[in-house]
Amino acid sequence: MRSLLLSILFSLFCAFSYGQDNIKFDSVIQADGKSLQQIIDASSTWVALNFKSANDVVQKKDKEAGLLIVKGNFQYTTENTLYSCYNGNINFTIIVTAREGRFKVELSDFEHNAVVNKSCSLGILTIAKERQSKGMGKNAKNEVWNDMKNESGELANNIFFSLKESVNQENNSSDDW
Repeated sequence: MRSLLLSILFSLFCAFSYGQDNIKFDSVIQADGKSLQQIIDASSTWVALNFKSANDVVQKKDKEAGLLIVKGNFQYTTENTLYSCYNGNINFTIIVTAREGRFKVELSDFEHNAVVNKSCSLGILTIAKERQSKGMGKNAKNEVWNDMKNESGELANNIFFSLKESVNQENNSSDDW
């Protein structure tokens, strides 16, 4: 009986500890007249132009399947100097899935890593409204937590817009130079 009670409590603990969904942003973008290969090629070019090293960030590129997976990060800096221990990087994944005439862009796996003080790393960003519900530093962590999620959303919107422009751009480059 005691072991049954312990296993039930353990199951409930696991369900509440790991029950939060990670934040994710996605958008389906029209690319009228573009083939699957053209979309993946244009997306790959966009990655090369927007990341320091496309070779380092591209995890998978499959033109036949219409799939491009990219791992990236952006620098997070809080405006409040009292919370500067949270300054660091937020890693994320971009998945581009292409079909004829449209593609889906998904940003997920946002994870914060503090640079100076690793104990200030907040880990994977979830949809939870609060990072920490009690204890010392609760307000600071929750304020930074929500700011990180907002910045991640802004990044996602910027990527959606930029990729849409890049893929739908007509090839106006001229070889007559």
